[in-house]
Amino acid sequence: FPLLARQVAEKRFDDMKHGLDGALRHVILAMVPVSVAMALLGRQIVYLLFSHTRLTAHDIDQTSIALIVFLTGAIAWGVQAIIGRGYYALGDTLTPTLIGTGLAVAWLPVYWQFGKHWQFWGLAVASSLGVIIYTGVLAVVLYRRLERPLGWMAALLAKTLACAAVAGLIAMAVQSKLDLAIGWRSMKGSLLQAVVVGGVFLAGFVLGSVWTGVTSWSEIQSVFSRRAGKPVP
Repeated sequence: FPLLARQVAEKRFDDMKHGLDGALRHVILAMVPVSVAMALLGRQIVYLLFSHTRLTAHDIDQTSIALIVFLTGAIAWGVQAIIGRGYYALGDTLTPTLIGTGLAVAWLPVYWQFGKHWQFWGLAVASSLGVIIYTGVLAVVLYRRLERPLGWMAALLAKTLACAAVAGLIAMAVQSKLDLAIGWRSMKGSLLQAVVVGGVFLAGFVLGSVWTGVTSWSEIQSVFSRRAGKPVP
């Protein structure tokens, strides 16, 4: 936000637009694989966190379902956070507020009906759908104001989701084999599955995203180099 705001104040609108695009690109590339991986490992994650509480096996299953449903909206949550800062950098806090308030009020009947018919996971579905619609409206309005196309974002999201889906199918095959060898209803089993299945998914996603041109080895290397505090060669 401070960077975008400074670029707007200095009338560097092209830099601001490119910076916003870059931030959204990185959010999508991060949120898609994380969301899919957590959905694949929903039962294991919930078991590791709550197996020593009062939750029963049925509760853990139901909680993992709710987690998976909420994760469908996680990408939108990440994107709307960046989109919102684009508005704020332009000095406009009113538009996102009005859009958010209007959609929240209009969406109340959806929460009511979904919760009434499908209980807790109906509320999760309503929440995820609501934030996806809210994010879509915010993005369309902002990018029209900036006079920039949104096609690149849709294409990037589609390619990233495709890579994650293929990697997810491979990881699911590995997970089914692990289920036969060691179940997930134990700390050891859940931890082992989380490490192995997560590792397989990550490797598959990275290879797929590089092969399809979604990202590059140098970009991946730069991420890990920055996290390690090392300069990129």
